[in-house]
Amino acid sequence: MVLAIPIRGPRVFGDELIYWEVSRAFAWTGQFTARGGTHVGLGVGYPTLISISHRLAGSERSAYLIARALGALMFSLAALPAHAIASRVLSRRSALVAAGLTVLVPSVVYTSAILTENAFYPAFLGSVLLMLRALERPTVTRQLVLVVGLVAAFLIRPQAIVLLPAYLFAAIVLQVIAPGRRRRAAVAAAFREQAATIATVTVVALGYLLATAARGRSPLLVLGRYHVLVSARAPLAASRWALANLGDLDLYVGIVPLAAFGVVLACAFTSTAMTAALRRLVVVSASVGLGMLATAAALSASKWGLGRVHERNLFYVTPLVLIVFLAWIDDGLPRPRRAVAVVAPVAALLPLAIPASAVRRSSEDGLALVWWRDLPFRPGFVVVAMAGFAAVVTVLFIRARRPDNLMRACIWVMIATLVGAEFLAIGDAFPYPAVAGNVSWIDRAVGPGGRVLAIWVPPKTAARKSARTHDLWTNELFNRSVRDVASLAGRLPDGLPVERLVLHTTGCLTGTVEGAPAFAVVEAGFPLAAPVVARSRSTGSVLYRLERQPGARCLAYARSG
Repeated sequence: MVLAIPIRGPRVFGDELIYWEVSRAFAWTGQFTARGGTHVGLGVGYPTLISISHRLAGSERSAYLIARALGALMFSLAALPAHAIASRVLSRRSALVAAGLTVLVPSVVYTSAILTENAFYPAFLGSVLLMLRALERPTVTRQLVLVVGLVAAFLIRPQAIVLLPAYLFAAIVLQVIAPGRRRRAAVAAAFREQAATIATVTVVALGYLLATAARGRSPLLVLGRYHVLVSARAPLAASRWALANLGDLDLYVGIVPLAAFGVVLACAFTSTAMTAALRRLVVVSASVGLGMLATAAALSASKWGLGRVHERNLFYVTPLVLIVFLAWIDDGLPRPRRAVAVVAPVAALLPLAIPASAVRRSSEDGLALVWWRDLPFRPGFVVVAMAGFAAVVTVLFIRARRPDNLMRACIWVMIATLVGAEFLAIGDAFPYPAVAGNVSWIDRAVGPGGRVLAIWVPPKTAARKSARTHDLWTNELFNRSVRDVASLAGRLPDGLPVERLVLHTTGCLTGTVEGAPAFAVVEAGFPLAAPVVARSRSTGSVLYRLERQPGARCLAYARSG
């Protein structure tokens, strides 16, 4: 909450607007819709959780502040499953350190925005905890609880669809690497142990497929925007982006923890001295991490990836990496030569896999690259500098004898990334209207139950497009009375549908807007021939009262028709 104070308002505006619209609709109508009844195909869990803010607050501005506080609370709750996971392999003191680091990761800056990351972070770690419990003692009850937890995580963020196959894969691997097991017998044993999970998921999946077939809908609709996970057609590009995203995670955690994780993972397959609890944790973490990495790579390789790394889809595994790192420290920094000979060069060279263009375009999606992006050098040189930094820290990983030095390196890197992320969030939110301003001015003028149509008019210059778009979004986000958006120039970059408007030579505005909006809000440069109700200095918008004649075809008249 303290980190959110200097952040003036929305900054990941398109995403925040969508989740806010859906949560507002659920709070007041019980339906997951946006802009007059359009279902946007997103996870319903997060909008449900923050919908209470609309009921508690007296205005949308206050509701937004309450929702940000709820985001901070939800994100912080990740410490609980992280501590429960860490307690299985760490001392009490080290488990508390792991829980503290869980809520101090650089991505904590997302709590100042209306983003599903805040709820999915604890849900993801809770799912991993349930996986470990089900593997420790695979009873029917524990497996059913796990399925319920995975469904809850999926409802928050469809990205969780990879967690179930990751869990089953980990279960098989653990049976295969168990001492004295034959491979075929181990796989059969894994399927027998997980029969309740497989049967439950099979029944649920068949029921869903039959329901969608009966309605004539595609089963991929349940994934919403994450349909890219199964519709990607560029495996080579996804492989390159997988390395790039892994290189970003390498920098995010400070090199050493990921290198230590690699060593412990190698020992899980070769050492018989490792405890069963640590072997379970590292195998489950690797399997889940591989699934999450695949989602980040698929998104980066898609047309929606914008040529960036997608750390926002991957940072959830950070506590698991840190817990294994602390277990490695507690075990006395074991560094088997063969494992180190493979892991150390990989950890040092991974940043080279990050494209120079991705460094230049990094923003909220890649917080680990923010400091590097802002260096006064060419992007290509910056990538080399990142690899040089990773090589220096890798040498520390190989030669350090005191765990304190390794912990300091990790913590200082994460603190630097967090500071950079906080300044990025402050800067990104600065150009837009502040939450402290008079942003709910439309609701004050007409009441939250009014019906206002927001009209999008293309600016005369491209330089004004971004500012005008955010002005319209601000009016829509902070005013419940803004029910519909109509456009004179196609869709907006938020991805939500808009009503179509046509401007005739007479100045008559016609469109497909359902119902009869009593008011319209539009930028000051596009005046309407209607009574002015209110003006906003912060967004430069004007609110008009629409006085349509019975049977009239025009929604309104533009003065400069």
